Amino acid sequence: MAVEMSEASLALVLQAIADLLLDSGEARIALRLRMLATQSLDARDIDEQREVARRVLALYGGMGSFQDLVLQDDDGVRAEQAVFDRLRKRLFETARASLA
Repeated sequence: MAVEMSEASLALVLQAIADLLLDSGEARIALRLRMLATQSLDARDIDEQREVARRVLALYGGMGSFQDLVLQDDDGVRAEQAVFDRLRKRLFETARASLA
């Protein structure tokens, strides 16, 4: 199946965030995002793509969720936090658009 733009976009944003998180020492969540990126690219139809988008959006719910993650070290909030915040917002918007 040819990858549609929304599938590629979702996978690209997931991978970009995963790379950033790996570089920031957040391997556990980075690996989960990489798994979701692979699932997005491997989706055989729109229903599977929407299921991946739902899984992405589920990351944003509740206390201690992906939405609450702050990249920090002993010196405080890391400079990468601003990029992470922009990517995290883009991921949410892309996943929501995949459900439309």
